[in-house]
Amino acid sequence: MSVTLRIHMGHVAPERMAGHDVRVDGRSLGQLSSGEVTEFEMEPGFHIVEVHGGNDVAPMRVHARPGHPVELVFHEEHPGILGLFAGGWFKLVPGDSD
Repeated sequence: MSVTLRIHMGHVAPERMAGHDVRVDGRSLGQLSSGEVTEFEMEPGFHIVEVHGGNDVAPMRVHARPGHPVELVFHEEHPGILGLFAGGWFKLVPGDSD
């Protein structure tokens, strides 16, 4: 049985969200779309979800439970040049889930 992983677009321009690679435990699931939500399927258990874009990686540890989608929000943490000095451009944070 698989678990749905939903990555919602937060405070980031759609054109900056598209094309980022989504990985679970180092295995690529695909790329984020420029829509409001991108969905993937993954196995139940504890995992590290990462969004890779350019030189930046946004990681998040999750517990995927059958019957409960994993909801994450991808957003721009430090826009502009500030991101170079603040540890990254993007961040994954927990979203609302049941």
